[in-house]
Amino acid sequence: MKKYIFIVTSFLIVTLSNAQEIKGGVRGGLNYSFFTEDTKKDNGSLGFEIGYFERLEFDNNYVLQAEVNYTANSYKNSDTKTVSTYNYLEIPFLVKRKITPEFEVGAGIKYAFGLDGKVKYDNDDIEDEDIDVNGGFGYLVEGAYVKDKLMFGLRLSFKGGEVLNGYYRRSANVFVAYTIF
Repeated sequence: MKKYIFIVTSFLIVTLSNAQEIKGGVRGGLNYSFFTEDTKKDNGSLGFEIGYFERLEFDNNYVLQAEVNYTANSYKNSDTKTVSTYNYLEIPFLVKRKITPEFEVGAGIKYAFGLDGKVKYDNDDIEDEDIDVNGGFGYLVEGAYVKDKLMFGLRLSFKGGEVLNGYYRRSANVFVAYTIF
């Protein structure tokens, strides 16, 4: 166990000593949610995501990025004529590699805290209801184009909260980020 702690500590010291600069800013975009089981009656829907990020860039073309995002996901059920919305606070950590000075790819993990949810019925006779939203760990992959203070990217997000029994969140996110400092 001590050997692993020594290795991790050594890696962090070497990595952080090569840090070139820290950047931070805001990000936001659209997401299309879908779920891990196809029921042929549940269709994904557009949602949004907005948040804050910080990047630690290294001389060796690696980037560590941490974020805090508010995310809204939803899906429509064609049989019951409902729209279910799930809101999360997500904290992702990514390791990225700059392929060229302007293009980077990365992967990471996230933890999603379930905030609130609602089922809206298309029928006026049935009252909308609040639902519990579960959080959990998930993972993500990303590709981004970076030019000066702007970043444009595509992120695929997996898991991070069980929506229904056996249904886990997945989403494709198109985002824009702006570096403030």
